[in-house]
Formats: sequence, C-alpha cells, structure tokens
Amino acid sequence: MFFAKRRLQNYCILAIHNNMRSFRNRVIELMQQPDISEDQLEKEYEYIMRAYLDDCINYVINQIAPPYSKMQRKILSLLINASPCGYDLDFDEPSYIGSAFAICYYAVTGRIADAAICVQLNHYHANKIDEALIKCDISLEQKEKNA
Repeated sequence: MFFAKRRLQNYCILAIHNNMRSFRNRVIELMQQPDISEDQLEKEYEYIMRAYLDDCINYVINQIAPPYSKMQRKILSLLINASPCGYDLDFDEPSYIGSAFAICYYAVTGRIADAAICVQLNHYHANKIDEALIKCDISLEQKEKNA
C-alpha cells in the first residue's frame, strides 16, 4: 500500500506541474484581452481554472488506468458517486488534486485515503496556482514595460 500511496502522490504532483504552463498561458491570454468586462473576465477565468483542474485529475487517472480498462470504469463510477471512497466530493464543482488522490487511492487499494494527505495535496496545488498567477502578473508587467 505504501508504494501505491507514494506513486499516486507523485502522479498528483506531476499533474500539477505538467499542466501548469498551459494554465499560465491561458490566463495571460485572458488578461491581455482588451475591453473585457469584469463579469466576462471572471467567467472566463472560472472556465480556465476548471479546465486546468480537470486536466490535472485526468492526468492522474490516465497514469493508473488505461483507457477502457476495468480500473478506469471503477474510477469513473467514483467520479459520479465518490461516497464509497469516504469523502463527500462534488465534481460538479472544480476539485483540487487531493480529490483525485482520494478517488484513485480508493480505486487502487479499496481503502479510504488519509485525509491529511488529501488536504496537503490540495494546499500544495492551491499554492502552485497562486505562484502561477503571480508569474502571470510579473510577465504582463514586464511586457508593458518593454512595449
């Protein structure tokens, strides 16, 4: 079980990093749009964030479950109803990587994931998103100075 837990944690961290460049690029493109209303900006940002979080979760799933496999079907059923894995997860709302860990851990081991690990992964994920947004701001400021 230790190796399954460690491998899943690594996949979660890789998912965060491997999808971050695309997230940053989308945010920068959004921030450079002229004449966009605050409401539209917020909606577009929510869309970008949801896409990024979904990409992260899909990355983890694809690492442990080949397409059309029994494992993938099990994970997809947990995405619809996550209560067997011991957590009240709502995938109609954007979810951080700790949710992917909880579901995949349960699918692989049949055990409920340690909540502390899920929270730790969520905090790490949120921190990396914050860092990316700061980098976006810096990048845009530098572009404005050079223009």
